[in-house]
Amino acid sequence: MKSRSNKEKWVPILTIGVPAYNVEAYLSDCIKSLVIDESTARQIEIIVVDDGSSDRTSTIANKFAESLTNITVISKENGGHGSTINAALKQARGKYFKLLDGDDWLETTALKKLLEHLKTTNTDIVLTDYIEYYSSTKTTKPIYNHTDLKTGTVYDIESNTPFREKGPLLATTTFKTSLYKKDPFFIDEHCFYVDMEYNFFIYQRAKTLEYLPVDLYMYRLEREGQSMQLESIKRNYLHHQKVTLRVSHELLNAEGLTREKYKYLLNSLVAPMCRTHYQILIEHLASRQSFMQFDSKLKLHPKIYHYPLISGKIIVVHRVFHGYTIIFDSLLRKIGRSIHDRKK
Repeated sequence: MKSRSNKEKWVPILTIGVPAYNVEAYLSDCIKSLVIDESTARQIEIIVVDDGSSDRTSTIANKFAESLTNITVISKENGGHGSTINAALKQARGKYFKLLDGDDWLETTALKKLLEHLKTTNTDIVLTDYIEYYSSTKTTKPIYNHTDLKTGTVYDIESNTPFREKGPLLATTTFKTSLYKKDPFFIDEHCFYVDMEYNFFIYQRAKTLEYLPVDLYMYRLEREGQSMQLESIKRNYLHHQKVTLRVSHELLNAEGLTREKYKYLLNSLVAPMCRTHYQILIEHLASRQSFMQFDSKLKLHPKIYHYPLISGKIIVVHRVFHGYTIIFDSLLRKIGRSIHDRKK
């Protein structure tokens, strides 16, 4: 790995793409969590993509790259999270690929176990668990979405989606890099919420998956400016709308999807995004104009527009009255709950 020619021939077990934007306070811990020992250094390729940071993110990343031969730093103009994913995927050479945001980290013992597993498996997707880390209280909460899956069992997701309630997540997914190399996909740039595009394209291409029960991904929450904070959601709702409409369009135009996979992507990814967006427009923005704009665009995809998991009774009422009832939405919900309780 010391010479350029050796590095060009190097095929690591796992490429870890690290999107990094103004994460100087966190990046060092992130990279250190990936540095295990000399032998595993040859198994892991680390690609840090500095997305035009204005702090010391690039300096910190390059300092690590000076002493660690398995780290590559890509410095580019700011293009958003999607642009960093695109850049990392293009350069990835590992058998498998995983994303790790620059303010998060991986648990080292779990990473060792994942590497050992990836050496022998040939499954398209390997699912692991993650832990939520709450910055304000410094407390953790393990999240186990896939305990219904049997360890050591390879599932054929073309004919059987073994988990139906939990949608695909960036934090839990490690996927075979060849899925991208054989059929490249492009993630929207200058846009929030694009992890859902990333998830969609991976699961669209994958045929098999398995579950490795290790607490791998440490997911930092409550950091200022995160895209899932309410004020950020309200401010960037058009980004959420763009991604929602894109995954809806991609699903309906995807070729070769089996019925089972179509249902899984619709129920676990597309429908929840549509419901969430209606919720943003109705409950948080209370905007008739924004509601009607999104509703008219989603209506161009009638199979999704009329899907029962999306077009619930309250949504239908708002559609019938062209959004003028949004101001009374909280009252409608109370009435709906009252009627439901009386029927019990």
